[in-house]
Amino acid sequence: MQNEGGGWSAADWSPDDKTLLLGEGISINESYLWLANVADGKKTLITPKSTDKDAVKIAYDPVAFSRDGQGIFVITDRDNEFRRLAYIDLKTKEHKYFTTSIKWDVELASLSRDGSMIAFVVNENGMSVLHLWDVKTARELPAPRLPTGVIAGVKWHDNNQDLGFVMVSARSTADVYSNRVD
Repeated sequence: MQNEGGGWSAADWSPDDKTLLLGEGISINESYLWLANVADGKKTLITPKSTDKDAVKIAYDPVAFSRDGQGIFVITDRDNEFRRLAYIDLKTKEHKYFTTSIKWDVELASLSRDGSMIAFVVNENGMSVLHLWDVKTARELPAPRLPTGVIAGVKWHDNNQDLGFVMVSARSTADVYSNRVD
């Protein structure tokens, strides 16, 4: 979910249920990621804030914790003109980008319950294109062909194979889709 302005959002619980992944939105171009310890309420900044008023602002949208809890998946425009899907190692803060060959903005993403796949949506000239990413092999998988439209609300079923989402198109104000991903 792209942050359209200021405020806080809760994105995901850590696998051990002790930490909450938070997004702090300043503007559409500037946001930060935090981890909140639920036992004591202490927040830790993951993406440092610049003290330089002329520094380039970076947008981050939190997606989910990796299933081992060692990192997080995010959407960010860090070091690029496009918003990309990335993984941040929580110890080193190193960013690994997955969608470097896609020259469009990644708008939203959803990690499967078992952490094996990410479904993400790219805005190509105002139309949504669904993509699938295999986390283990770090490769894109074939995605189903869909009608032209705008996709929202991407969510995995507990079985890690069925993907649900809403699509708005010229033919329908909001159709609900479910696709099996094998």
